[in-house]
Amino acid sequence: MGSAASPPVATRLVLVRHGEGRANVERVLAGLRGCTGLTERGRQQVAALGAHWAARGFRPDVLLCSPVRRARESADILAAALHVAVREECALCEVHLGEADGLAWAAYEAHYGRAFDLLAEPDRPCAPGAESWTAVMRRVRGCLDDLATAHAGQTVAIVTHAGFVVASLLELLAIPAAGDRAYLDPAFTSLTCWQHQAGRWTLVSFNEVQHLDDSGEVLPSRP
Repeated sequence: MGSAASPPVATRLVLVRHGEGRANVERVLAGLRGCTGLTERGRQQVAALGAHWAARGFRPDVLLCSPVRRARESADILAAALHVAVREECALCEVHLGEADGLAWAAYEAHYGRAFDLLAEPDRPCAPGAESWTAVMRRVRGCLDDLATAHAGQTVAIVTHAGFVVASLLELLAIPAAGDRAYLDPAFTSLTCWQHQAGRWTLVSFNEVQHLDDSGEVLPSRP
């Protein structure tokens, strides 16, 4: 009788939220057009993560990032610390904001009349040319499935945004849209790890920030 086939090697996708960006501090809706990059604190947060990984000998097989400036700058810092190349993937972007990209929240509310809640109105874009939350969820799921197939058996580090991380949790865990639920707020440079094996997704960790604790970084409150 032949031996049982070995189970497929697991694929790990490590989602890294970018470091603190100027847009986060200045309360600007910032995508590809409006983002002005990291704050100095954001650079320190990413450097702490890079040092944490390097000290532990962690080196991903692949390093990907959103092309939005705060994510790309974060990925470049990690790439230098780990001596790996980085590749941009537009599917890793935050919500595409259309005509709202680059507006301060105050200007957005003045122009469009009120603050916009994507989760409360998932099928309505926040501005002309923007994505709806439903479209974001569909994009994130397709992106994760494609990466799991393209990088089977590998560990992929992905520098992305809070919206992408939250969408991965809501979509892959099938959390219903209706009813009360806890608020998901991944910290800057936090780690969320997914494992894909034999066609199934498993959440390994969410919002890990040990590298910030080790560096003495105080987690900022949500603006």
